[in-house]
Amino acid sequence: MIPFTDKYKRPFFLLSLLLLILATVAKGQQFDEYELKSGYLFNFYHFVTWAKTDEVIYLAVYGESEMYDKILVEMAAIKNKPHKRWIITHYNKPEQIVNCSILFFTQAKTSEVIKVLANLRNQQVITVGDNIPNFCSMGGCVNFLSKESKKPFEINQSEAARLKISSKLLSISKIVQ
Repeated sequence: MIPFTDKYKRPFFLLSLLLLILATVAKGQQFDEYELKSGYLFNFYHFVTWAKTDEVIYLAVYGESEMYDKILVEMAAIKNKPHKRWIITHYNKPEQIVNCSILFFTQAKTSEVIKVLANLRNQQVITVGDNIPNFCSMGGCVNFLSKESKKPFEINQSEAARLKISSKLLSISKIVQ
């Protein structure tokens, strides 16, 4: 065994300090589940071939979601550009929904989800569920899966074809018939 002399104290101290700094930086850049899903919501827009591209993109949240509302508004402020602006809206009733490019369902009643999806069936709207059982089978487009899943989300194959979703996004998802 090498004796721990003054000759080894300085390199050992510097290495320990470096490891501590790296661990702190890595921990500081971890994102929680809400931030990750919010990031995906903004990026889903870029993987669809839109009939027309608008200067304003409406991302709507349906259901109870205080945490998502806060994070999405903060992210929209960062993502806003002079030629492309994000507007975050929140709905609690199916009849409120008027204009959106992306509609995110969180903690919503199944009966309301079914009603909203039926109303949006022929519109160019990316519907996204927050780990809602059978969301894609009900006609939803994307459904976030639990943390234990190998894939971050599942995508309804027929909705993906209708909305012309990029194969790049499909390749990292679980495809649902």
